[in-house]
Amino acid sequence: MLQMDIEIAKNFRDLITTDELKREVYKILIDYGNAVKQEAQHRVPKVTRNLCDSIIEEPDGEYGVSVGTSVEYSKYVEPEPLGVPMKRKMKRTPYLYVSALNNLQKYENRIIYMLHKKLFK
Repeated sequence: MLQMDIEIAKNFRDLITTDELKREVYKILIDYGNAVKQEAQHRVPKVTRNLCDSIIEEPDGEYGVSVGTSVEYSKYVEPEPLGVPMKRKMKRTPYLYVSALNNLQKYENRIIYMLHKKLFK
């Protein structure tokens, strides 16, 4: 099993004071989780498609999203820091961590823009 939890930082949460803002942030987080999932599915090796098809995203509380897979060998495919250290040489493919980092700035900017637009009209 390999899972990555992404959560809104406390200083941003303090700005999210209305139900409308919570809904907007929630939508952006779901979009982010979906983007990470899609990129990870594109990056992962597709020998059997088992790992690719098992990647899911789901909400994690009010201010978070989780992306991951329940496939046991996934932690051996993903290199560190999410995957486990290996003693023998094996080709590993970064898929989850890299996908999260590649999409982070875009969705962080969407949240900042939305908060700025709604709070400072």
